[in-house]
Amino acid sequence: DLGIKYYVRYMDDFIILGDGKKYLHDILGLAEEFLNHKLQLQLNPKTTIFPASHGVDFAGYRTWTTHILPRKRNVKRTKFKFQKLTQLYSKKQVTLEEIRASVMSFLGYMKHCNGYYTTACILNNFILRKKS
Repeated sequence: DLGIKYYVRYMDDFIILGDGKKYLHDILGLAEEFLNHKLQLQLNPKTTIFPASHGVDFAGYRTWTTHILPRKRNVKRTKFKFQKLTQLYSKKQVTLEEIRASVMSFLGYMKHCNGYYTTACILNNFILRKKS
């Protein structure tokens, strides 16, 4: 309805790109008014305006004009999960097929960004051993 040229939406998240803070603050006010009055929705208090050079945190990734990286918290969570899976596997409390599903899910996530070295580092530290 606002005729915004650079707008991205995924589920309940959206990004508006534009030239200049004043333009973006004006659009933010109009968007907030539309959401409040037409849809009875509230903007998240974390809604901010900042330069694109800081990277945009959206849909599970940090995106810049030159590259896309996974969110740090997602990488940390995966490292912890794989460590836990290693322990459970050594105690025969999880199967290789369950581990494979987790690894494939992680690879599916990582294939959409520039995370080759992150992926290699995580997988190289993921060693499975069963106790006798």
